[in-house]
Amino acid sequence: MSNEKLTLSRLFAEQIFVVPAYQRGYAWRDKQVTDLIKDIDALIEDDSVRYHYTGTIVTFDTRDTAVYKKQKLRVMDVVDGQQRMTSIILYLAILLNRLAEKDSEYAEYISNYLYDRETPRLRLFGDSGVFFLELLKSGGKQTGRLSKPQTPSQNNLLAAAGLFNRHLDKCDFDRLEQIFQTIISKMVFTSYSIEEECEIGMTFELMNSRGKDLTNLELLKNYLMYWAFRNAEPNDRKNLTNAINRNWASVYASLGKLHGSDDQCLRIAWILYCHYLPKYWHGYDGFKDDDVFPIRNFSKKSKAATREFIDLFIDGLAEISAHYAILTKPTPDSCCTSDELDWLLNIHHTGNIANFLPLMVVCRIQMSQNKITGDQYVNMLKHIECFAYRVFLWERKRSNAGKSNFYRWAMELFKEERSIDVYFRVINELTEYYSPQADFEKSVGQPQDWYAIRNTLKYTLYEYEKHLLDVNHKNVPRITWEDLAYDSTLEHVLPQTLDSANPSSAQWSIDWKPSEIALWRNDIGNMTLTRDNSRYRNFNFSRKRDGKNNCGQGCYADSDIRQERDLRHFKTWNALATNERHDGIVSWITKRWKVEVATDTPIEIDEEQDNDAPISENIHLETEFLRE
Repeated sequence: MSNEKLTLSRLFAEQIFVVPAYQRGYAWRDKQVTDLIKDIDALIEDDSVRYHYTGTIVTFDTRDTAVYKKQKLRVMDVVDGQQRMTSIILYLAILLNRLAEKDSEYAEYISNYLYDRETPRLRLFGDSGVFFLELLKSGGKQTGRLSKPQTPSQNNLLAAAGLFNRHLDKCDFDRLEQIFQTIISKMVFTSYSIEEECEIGMTFELMNSRGKDLTNLELLKNYLMYWAFRNAEPNDRKNLTNAINRNWASVYASLGKLHGSDDQCLRIAWILYCHYLPKYWHGYDGFKDDDVFPIRNFSKKSKAATREFIDLFIDGLAEISAHYAILTKPTPDSCCTSDELDWLLNIHHTGNIANFLPLMVVCRIQMSQNKITGDQYVNMLKHIECFAYRVFLWERKRSNAGKSNFYRWAMELFKEERSIDVYFRVINELTEYYSPQADFEKSVGQPQDWYAIRNTLKYTLYEYEKHLLDVNHKNVPRITWEDLAYDSTLEHVLPQTLDSANPSSAQWSIDWKPSEIALWRNDIGNMTLTRDNSRYRNFNFSRKRDGKNNCGQGCYADSDIRQERDLRHFKTWNALATNERHDGIVSWITKRWKVEVATDTPIEIDEEQDNDAPISENIHLETEFLRE
């Protein structure tokens, strides 16, 4: 491994750089970009500083060449430092674009540092390659040729370009020239060139021991590369290295489609291949245990068995990541059927999906392999959604309630120890354990303050709206789930506050007793979804129902939300009417989220069952669905 300290000019002298497909996409956010801008500005201000250490660039000599400006240059894979290098090249592109507009001599530097026709000096693979090149050509501006960002990495690139542009807007021509000279001649990189691909793992292991901030997924990849270098037979070493790179490229491609969690995806693989109990999950360090991927001590697992397990695990991780991406960001294009999409969105809307992801991944894998049917897979989603509603939304248990059980079932089903039909029963039994059916029916039937549990209220009313539309053969609510982020979409028919001095609301005091108001005001029978409750204020019911002067506009009667429009059938709104509507909704709730269990087959609760104490209803609708 060679080690040199180089300016950008020397670094780019005889090389073309490629960020391989197995590397993560561009991930710098505003803070890192702003820090880079400040570092460069500080170098300009301090004349005493001749050179500034910028960071480490680790490259692998591919031994390939490419023609660039009619010269054959070495092609180097960027193993580490790609985030900083990408940022600097992007900044340089925006800078040179401005300088060349004022002085044509700067146009020559564009081909030296940025691109020659369609060949970039730094090429990004994956979904950002073409996007990055167009961004360089446009000076960091979203022109007609530049497509709309489709992935997080593309969004990050465009955001970084925006920050660079806004900073340079404040600079005159002299300042632009100073920035340019600083970038190409004052910023110094420590450049490591790796000769053998298997050395990549060793390099990262060393960097990590010195505090290099890498994700668990990156650390595991490099550990396995190190394993290949240290333990694989010489004629097998390249095969294993290629397999690791190929599978990690697939993993990164899948994870790049969403704002999901690398650790969450890696943990699912750990649960399925290693152990389901939370106490055994130690992130990256757990994979180095002698019974998982031993690197020196093969007393618990032989070298041959470890080599075989590596193949099994890395192939499985790539497959898991593909299904994980779909489950955590379901779309009409990614889902197999509309039923799958509907029930996945339902589970997301409940606010807790982390407990169920391993089991959902296994079911989706088995469906893709024709080991279970599409109907069985959707049936599993229905059972999971029912558990989520009853246990988390209604009973308000902690978000980890039942986690150990769901993890164990995922591992069992993955190993095909039992049929999927068994798990429909045991999920029902676990639901009954946390939320007994008789208690559920009794508690939900009582008038109560649903407004205090707004997540539950919103999800229930949204599903009720879908139910009303299904009854009438219409399937798409005219109000979206995203609309419900705001409390203005919840309407109290009997207003929360009454103004007896206002003639338009005086009827409420006639139709309602104080005790009835206290009992029913925040009950679900008195609640409906609406577009914007501010238009109703605390008007009397006839005004809300029929509009001003019975014009039929901006009122319940002309609403495109079915449950709101159904209020037009009530002649008056009092405690009896609220009770009637309450009973109708509760009857639907108890059928919609009903579970049936066999009394002679009690549920097996894991000894390490997680704390199931109630939690407060203070989780916002947009709570991160990957929380643990």
